[in-house]
Amino acid sequence: MAAGEAGVPEAFIEKLQAVPQVRAASPVIEALAETDVAATRLLIVGLDITGDAAMQPWLFRTGEGSAEVDPIAFIAQPDSLLMTRSFAAAHGWAIGSKLGLHTVDGVKAFTVRGLLSDESLEKIYGGNVAVMDVYGAQHVFGRGSTVDRIEIALTDGAALEDGRAAIRSVVGPGYTVDPPSARGEQFEDLVKSYQTLYPKMRMVGADFAAPWRGLLWKVETAYIDAVSPHVTSAWTYAVQAEKTGDKLTQAKRPDTLDLDRATRDSVSGHVAWNPNPRQTVSAEWFVHPSGKAFVTRLLYSRNLYSTFRAIARFLWIGGSQSDPLARYNVDSYLTLQLRYSF
Repeated sequence: MAAGEAGVPEAFIEKLQAVPQVRAASPVIEALAETDVAATRLLIVGLDITGDAAMQPWLFRTGEGSAEVDPIAFIAQPDSLLMTRSFAAAHGWAIGSKLGLHTVDGVKAFTVRGLLSDESLEKIYGGNVAVMDVYGAQHVFGRGSTVDRIEIALTDGAALEDGRAAIRSVVGPGYTVDPPSARGEQFEDLVKSYQTLYPKMRMVGADFAAPWRGLLWKVETAYIDAVSPHVTSAWTYAVQAEKTGDKLTQAKRPDTLDLDRATRDSVSGHVAWNPNPRQTVSAEWFVHPSGKAFVTRLLYSRNLYSTFRAIARFLWIGGSQSDPLARYNVDSYLTLQLRYSF
């Protein structure tokens, strides 16, 4: 049962558990949280750890995929997290390791109390998944007295439509009451929903420009590599021609270099790479029509946290001093910038 971004009142849990057709009702909270590791986020799933084990069979089953943690001890320590083994190994964490999460009250320290080894978890957000007690998540992420949804299990023999009607009579209008596609597929539905919302993708782009017969010809292309299975990999490209304008000449040398105008007739290239959604690397270069001057621009940008971004820029103008563009080599620079957004 859910109600979109508005959430579901926590008080409904007790009311639902009193419905004759309902065997168990379990609250769930889902939130993306920044960690204190640069450019790393975790999908936090808040669950009722001490609730009905059948509601989360993927979490409580025995064997390779089990959490191997005492549920009572887990919720007794509000900084507890269960984490996927792959994510913990990638960052050198083990049981007992601490990490910081950005919460509504700032950065708070949390402790890894157990590790999960479920292949299905690797399909959600690249395995960057952690589980915490739902009521702790409710406080940490400012949900107040609401949860994101309530998962409901009907009693044995209860008809689906009878159970749905009984639930709707308790909660009233404004809430969706939808069953999973089948018992045992509930977690797979969660996997698919997060693959759709947060597909894993990589993109590499490049463009090239050169003057020919009075026009500036440009070719732009990009390749999108979709790691998630439901997103198709593809090439995109564009070709265009522009009429060029003023040239930078030896007779006209303004005090301030207009780089866009000065390189309008140049042979140029541009390459950009986004290794992940939080980083950008790009390179751009121009060769003047005379072949005696060049310009190179480099950019590296990376989100450190949700509010900070580090940016490095480099511009190099070089070549023979007989070319008017090369005389602006004193305008070459390197800048480092830390930007705070609020």
